[in-house]
Formats: sequence, structure tokens, C-alpha cells
Amino acid sequence: MSERPPSDRRLTEEEFRNEVIHRRNLGESERRIAMQLGVSRWLVTKVIRQNRKSRGLEEADSASPPQPTDGSQRSQPLRYRPAWDSPSKSGASKLDAFELQLRQLLERYPRITVIRLQEELQVAGYTGGYSILSERVRELRPDQPSR
Repeated sequence: MSERPPSDRRLTEEEFRNEVIHRRNLGESERRIAMQLGVSRWLVTKVIRQNRKSRGLEEADSASPPQPTDGSQRSQPLRYRPAWDSPSKSGASKLDAFELQLRQLLERYPRITVIRLQEELQVAGYTGGYSILSERVRELRPDQPSR
């Protein structure tokens, strides 16, 4: 009964590194490992990167893009744009079919909430999400004075 669970015992630095690597190899996420061991995610990430680097699995600077192996040199490093940086306007939205009804509701009830609009459109068959609807309402709704 007086025996402590292993999680209450303070780990040495080497035991800590081994535990992090072991758990990561079992497939646990870095966030979960950090939460269970009571340390920051960044410390767990650092330990995993150091381990990969020491085993030759990761280049020294993981932030730099991979270099071509065919001997050719690029004049500029590769630049990656995050997906949220430039939204793509590809194709139709689930909301397009309900544009007329949406405009009519906004005209008739200028102060209607997006939640209520979503409920009304769902009755008519709309299966899309709240986010896209709120963005479209922001575009369509006349400017509202600040409260």
C-alpha cells in the first residue's frame, strides 16, 4: 500500500529520454507523452529530435527543406505556404444551392443569427457546416452598426 506508482517517482535524465523515446516508438503522440510525464510538449519534441539526429535519421536543421540528391543545386530554397495562407476557391460550395433562400432570410430578418439561419437552411436540406455559412453571411449581410 505504501508503494508509489512509477509515475510519482522522479526520473533521471537518461530514464526520461528513454521513456519518451519508448512511448513515441509505441505510437503515442508527443502531446500525450508530455501530459503523462508532466513536462512541456516542447521538451518532448526536443528529446525526440535529438534522438533522431543522433541516430542519423534527421538532418541537423530540420526546418530547412530537403536538398536534391541528383547533384543539381537550387538557386532558392523551397518555400512552402501554409494551407491557411491562401484559401483556394475551388469548385462549388454546399451553400451555393441555398444562396437565394439565404439572401431572402437576411433581407426579411436582418438581425437573424447564423445559428438560426443554419436551422432554417437545414430544414430545406442544407448539410454544410456553420463556418462556411458564417463566412457567407459576413459577405452578404449589410454592415451592422457596433452595439
